[in-house]
Amino acid sequence: MNGYQKIENELNLDKIDVLEDLLVRIRSGDVRLECILHYDSDHNDWEWEWYWWGGEEDVELIGAIALSDIKIEGNQLKYRE
Repeated sequence: MNGYQKIENELNLDKIDVLEDLLVRIRSGDVRLECILHYDSDHNDWEWEWYWWGGEEDVELIGAIALSDIKIEGNQLKYRE
């Protein structure tokens, strides 16, 4: 099983109520990263926005959220002076 399959299995994608894009936080080796997992309704399948897995055996799902559930209040960016 590769890293993509491991994370997708842990997400239980076949049991998600609403099929929409997800923001997924993953630890792969010593790196923590966020990836978009896109639901492709034309093919009834999930696809990763970019190829994040480089063959590491130590891959862990940290968490996930549907993009529509992310609440943004105002501009929270930090700027240089």
